[in-house]
This record gives sequence, C-alpha cells and structure tokens, in this order.
Amino acid sequence: MSMEIYAKLIKEDNYTPKQASQSFVMEEIKGWVEEYKMQGIQNQHEKRFVIALAKLHNKISNDFNKNGDSMPIEIDEIKIAR
Repeated sequence: MSMEIYAKLIKEDNYTPKQASQSFVMEEIKGWVEEYKMQGIQNQHEKRFVIALAKLHNKISNDFNKNGDSMPIEIDEIKIAR
C-alpha cells in the first residue's frame, strides 16, 4: 500500500499511526519471505535469516492483533531448496 492509503486509514481513525506502521512492516516482511521462498533458500544461513524475518513478522502481527486473529507466517514451511 502507498503512504497515502496508510495516511487515509489514520485520518479516518481506522488505524493509529503505530498500527499503520506495523501493517506496513508486516506487509514488507511477508513479501520478502515469500520472495525468498520462491527464489529458493540455498543454505542453512539463508534459512536462518528468513526464519528470523518470519519470527519478527509474527511478533509484530501478534502485537497488532492482540484482540483478533493473527496471520502468522508458518515457520515450518521455510525449507532449503533441494
């Protein structure tokens, strides 16, 4: 989403500035995790990096969705390409 959309969500009181920034970061991280999985994770070090990104996403998601459903990235789906 563009900055203008996040600003509109804040203006309309749908998100606080913190929630808007959390949403932005979660979308970015999720996109990169998916991209890296599609490219193929080549070794244990790359896998550890992608897992760390996923865990960061999940931590932010959990904080963002304290009273709702969280949409975590499944860590066990992150595998080294064969």
